[in-house]
Order: sequence, then structure tokens, then C-alpha cells
Amino acid sequence: MTSHPGQSPTPTVVEPDWSTAGVLGAARGARDDDGPIGTEQLLAALTDEGSTARRALADARVTKTVMLSLLRDRAGRADAWTSTDDIARSVDIQVALGEHAAKGVQLTGAARRAVDTAMATAVQQRAKKLTTIMLLRAVLQDEQSRAAEALRICGTTPAAVIALLDGAEPDPDDGLDLMLWKTRDGLLGHRAYRSLGFFKRWLVISAGVNWASTPIAWVKMETEVHVKWLGHDEQRTEHLLLAVLATHEVAVHYPHLAAEGLAGADLLDTRYAGGRRLHEMGVDYASVWAAIDRDQSERFALGAEDSRVVGKYLDAAASDSGTGPLVEALLRDDTRARRLVEALGAVGG
Repeated sequence: MTSHPGQSPTPTVVEPDWSTAGVLGAARGARDDDGPIGTEQLLAALTDEGSTARRALADARVTKTVMLSLLRDRAGRADAWTSTDDIARSVDIQVALGEHAAKGVQLTGAARRAVDTAMATAVQQRAKKLTTIMLLRAVLQDEQSRAAEALRICGTTPAAVIALLDGAEPDPDDGLDLMLWKTRDGLLGHRAYRSLGFFKRWLVISAGVNWASTPIAWVKMETEVHVKWLGHDEQRTEHLLLAVLATHEVAVHYPHLAAEGLAGADLLDTRYAGGRRLHEMGVDYASVWAAIDRDQSERFALGAEDSRVVGKYLDAAASDSGTGPLVEALLRDDTRARRLVEALGAVGG
């Protein structure tokens, strides 16, 4: 064991393996400006490497997309976190990692303790390398850290992730209708939108693009996939209506993603006003899907074609930050979407 003046004892330094070295580098890049690496950055970096650590976090619905969204949303905000991550006791990263760490970077007190704990585990297990599993388990031990706070924001806990690391079966049911799981997986980054093409898909995954923060772009993606899921040949306004409702219901279920960058504004008054309006009229995703199915069997005909193509509605809505004007246009014009809503007996408008 070695020690440093004014600091807790540090275990013998064990060299990180390649994955762990990559995590430490990614955590450095995820910092807010030039501040110290905190446990929240370590957690974010652990969502982007290929071991059991990443899979356990993903099974808890804590993905790279989710964590990068949380970090972006909280960057530079004084009220971003309730946990300090013991930033007052920040130390140079080389105190914990020796020559295996880059110079001029600090760890928060909580992050340093996590690294120390992971090192102690490696020594106890006589491991030749420090692994991501060791690091994640160490990060999860501190219930007062920003990493633990981030997990709670995501609707899970350190204990739940530890259970997954220990072999617990993941529960895919988060309370959403089963029919919305594919839309949810697209948001969380579990599923890529194939229509983007290979290079754009790579960019979206690499940047951790949060579709819930750009609802019109998300509606466009979901409209395209819903046409395929229904086995239809072309996009119509009923597909657009279905996509608005799908994104709305998933966004409301994942407010920590839908509210990115809103600075306290009500996402239902801004980004998802269109979906809220439809819900207040008594229209939801399941009812619209069922109605479109009935239309296919000619028991619930939606009548003539739309006067404007779907792309025109999306282009007009792109200048706004939410779905309110899009739904307004769909219900104002003589669209198949409007006829469907009227046929459902919706009230209001």
C-alpha cells in the first residue's frame, strides 16, 4: 500500500486493461469543461465499452444515449446535481493510477475512492489487469455519488445494476405497452433507425443522439418505421398521427430524456403539446393502431387520399420545437388522420 499526504491510502496500482483504459479516456472527454472526472463521467464511459459492465447498465436502461443526454443537460448548471461527488477532495488522477494515467487531470473525491476500491479488488483477486467490471462495481458502492444519483434519475439503483452483474434476469417491462417497446428501444439507442444509412447511424450512436429532444425528427423516423411495421406501401397522415402518439407516450415515460435542454420548461407545453392534445381528446396509440388495422380490412375506411403528402406536414413543422403545430395542421385540414380521430369519437380539438 502507498499513501499520499492528506489523502486516504491508495492500493497498489494495477495496470488497467485496454477496455478500462478506454473508459478512463472517455470519462476524461465527457467532463464539463476542464473540471475533474466525476463518478457520473465514469458511469457514462462504462456505457460505451463492450463488456458485461455495459450490458448490465443497458439492461437497466442506462445506455450511452441516456448518460450523454444527462451530462449535456447538466453541463454548466449550478443546480445540476444534488450530490457534490466530494469534488472538494479532488486529486490528480496519477495519485490513483500512477503512470497509467494522463497528467493534468483530476478525479473527484468520490471517483478517486471508486478507483481505489477497484484497485483493491484487483489486488485481492490477484488480477493482472484492472477491469471494467471491477471499476463499475466500485462506482456502484457509493450511494451518495453522482453516479448513484444518475441511476436514480434513470429509474434504477446501484443495487439493481449490481444484481444484473451478479446474473439476475433483466426485466424488459418498464410499464409501457408492449407495442411501444420498439419505439422505446430506438430512443434508448438499443435499435438504430435503418433509414438513416450506415454512416448517419454511426454518427447517431457515436454522439448519443437523444431523439426525444428533437420530437419532429423523431416523429419522422417513427413514421417511416410504422409504415413498414403495418406493411403499407406509402406514408399517409394516419401513420404520422401514430408516430406522434408513439413518441409522446414514450417521451412522457422517459422525462429525463424528453426534457434535455428545456431548463425547467414543461415538456408537455412545448415539445409534446400535440400528443397531449390528442390524449385529452381520448386518442391514444393503441386506439389509433387498432383503427388503422380495421381500416385495412375495409371495416373502418378512412376515405380519400390526403390533400398534402406527409413530407409537407413534417417540413412545415420542422421550424417549431414541438408537435403542437403538427397536430394542429393534421386536425385542421381534411386529412385521413382527422377522419380517423373523428371516427374514434374523440371530443375536443
